[in-house]
Amino acid sequence: MSIEAVPNMLLKVTVHGASLATILYAVTAGGAPCDGLIYGETVTTTIQHLRDDDDMATTTESRAALTASICCAATCSFYDEAGELREPVLEELTAAQPAPLLGWLSYRPAPSCTTTATAAASAGPAPSSSSSSCSSGSWLRPSMRESAVTLALLRRQLARHGGRQAVLLLLVSTGDSHNGATLTWQFRCFQARLATSSGEMLLEPLELQTLNLGGHTGLGAYQQLNAATALAGPSPASSTSALSAQQQHAVQVSFSSAAAPSALGGAAAPPGCGHGYDAAAAAAGLVAGAREQARAVRQHCEALLGGLHELCERAEAGEAAVAELRRRRDALVAQLARRR
Repeated sequence: MSIEAVPNMLLKVTVHGASLATILYAVTAGGAPCDGLIYGETVTTTIQHLRDDDDMATTTESRAALTASICCAATCSFYDEAGELREPVLEELTAAQPAPLLGWLSYRPAPSCTTTATAAASAGPAPSSSSSSCSSGSWLRPSMRESAVTLALLRRQLARHGGRQAVLLLLVSTGDSHNGATLTWQFRCFQARLATSSGEMLLEPLELQTLNLGGHTGLGAYQQLNAATALAGPSPASSTSALSAQQQHAVQVSFSSAAAPSALGGAAAPPGCGHGYDAAAAAAGLVAGAREQARAVRQHCEALLGGLHELCERAEAGEAAVAELRRRRDALVAQLARRR
């Protein structure tokens, strides 16, 4: 039995492969939990089918297209610890966006398997169920704060747009293995709906379809995408722009086929995201994280080389054993031929 709720249930959410890759990179670049806002359009299509009895059957489908995003430097960027919205900050972040507000995203890095295993070893024997923390197959679920923020955002959108615009929650998580040499991204999309009878919020998982991802579409599918980022060019004047852009609290990445590159090139990142954020500390954290990953990759490569040398030694020993067996076989064949 379906529950009546608003807005209408979406069939799926579509996003370009380049946009999704940019979102994943933006949230994981800092190496710490963060959040952001996503923008896009909700499209409702009505299809009429003619039946055999000359009656018209009407089918209504709603889809959401994610077209732009803002990644903030830390959590609680446009809301407080209790999940209440900071309306002035939210208005400032959504003022200069090319698309309506579609929802928000939350990034929670998962603890590495190496760190978890070390902590478990130091703490003594643990139950068998504790090993599931490093499993990449566990489903992402909204926390209490994420649910509270989503409910506040849903009520805000319903008061402003009615049921015409959907409200989404995109959860992103990462986990590493092989001493940091392998990084796995996990993301899950939810649609927030408000039940008309009880007033409770329903968070329902949605299919997130990635467009033009893979080799079957070719590079021509990406020629219609115009990127606008806060990155500066190699000129001396742009270096000053890059420094000022790094001092801002938000980084905006937008992909849209309707916008021109000249109009998007001079767009600055909106302020007000990530209160108390220090650009120098974030840069130092990125450098330290990059060095740690390089060290982990080097250790992994050295371990692989050691294993390769061991395999080569075993192969040489096996070749010597095979040669000895062939020599014995030839000797036995010669002895058998003399007896005949």
